Amino acid sequence: MRQQAHNTHSIPILFLCQDNTFRLTLAAWLTTAPDIQPAEAGKTDSYPGVIVLGINPQHSEDIQSVTRIIAQYPLSRVLVLSQGDCPEALVINAFREGVSGYLAVPSDEAARAAFGEQVLQAIRVIQCGGAVISPRLTAHVLHEISSRSLSS
Repeated sequence: MRQQAHNTHSIPILFLCQDNTFRLTLAAWLTTAPDIQPAEAGKTDSYPGVIVLGINPQHSEDIQSVTRIIAQYPLSRVLVLSQGDCPEALVINAFREGVSGYLAVPSDEAARAAFGEQVLQAIRVIQCGGAVISPRLTAHVLHEISSRSLSS
């Protein structure tokens, strides 16, 4: 079990994403919350409690970054935000690598408007030791897990 990397009053968050527009949008959503505090990469006095990692599943370097980030920040919890379709196997492997949450970014504008609040709630849950998976992915992942256990 990972140790806590911050005090209980605020959650230091590190945003890592190749898509600068998405990173800025996410930061704008979350930094308005009173319990969220942006952390800076490489600064020991602002070690992130939660790392929000934006990935595109179509880019293999984004997927490989999950393992690297977990190794670089072993005390932090990692929330993956997937832009685009993500195969169930990718989600399962991300949890095996040690992520604490995996959310699929909604493609339609109406759903995207509420996504900031969903991410904020996910950060709070995983910071307290819980795990989060996007409701849209849950049935597919459970099906994949049960299919694997039946074939074993």
